[in-house]
Amino acid sequence: MEPITPDFNLDDFHKDAEKRIKDGQGKIVYHKEILAQLLEQIQPVNFKELAELGGDSEPGKKHFLVISIEQVLIIAVNNNWGICKNHEFIYLYNGAYWKLIDAPVIQTFLGVAAEKMGVYKFDARLYTFRSELYHQFIAVSNLPKPEPNKDTVLVNLKNGTFEICLDKQELRAPRSSDFITYQLPFDYNPDARSPIFEAYLNKVQPDKNRQNILAEYIGYLFIRSSTLKLE
Repeated sequence: MEPITPDFNLDDFHKDAEKRIKDGQGKIVYHKEILAQLLEQIQPVNFKELAELGGDSEPGKKHFLVISIEQVLIIAVNNNWGICKNHEFIYLYNGAYWKLIDAPVIQTFLGVAAEKMGVYKFDARLYTFRSELYHQFIAVSNLPKPEPNKDTVLVNLKNGTFEICLDKQELRAPRSSDFITYQLPFDYNPDARSPIFEAYLNKVQPDKNRQNILAEYIGYLFIRSSTLKLE
């Protein structure tokens, strides 16, 4: 495996990953499998070459810390997965939504990953080195939670994210930048019917006009805009 250049911008990789899933190339996996699959893809790297050290210079701890984290982030995003810090919490993105992960789990993962890359095992397994790996990760992987668009509502479903705003309603590919931390366990289906709910409505409120008013009210709940007032 050729070493991956450490010169990268995390935001650019998130955008590229979103494009791949939109083009149908992204792969969604369970969160619990992501770290294991990441470790399977990690190979030994030439730390000296990646650190651009010449002559008799040898990489030191700072090179091992920085390069190890960069390699993990690159491999993750190349699979349309994400690992990031938001506030003081660590999240994993599986191509569909983000999920909280415990800090000790990520510390252990980073230590194992560094050892697979070629860090001396008694360094990679040392708790202080793992702690430094974790803090290096925290320093470069921050993904600020986006400010919600007051005119847009997002509903994350199994087959995509349904976007609702004043001028359109459409199903689109999930985006890591939305920072959605859930996924409803069903698909969006515009032709779906609700026979049990309809039967209940027909029983308690048989007037079709009033049923339509109720439907309008429920739809109104999904519109945030202050410019639309339906008193």
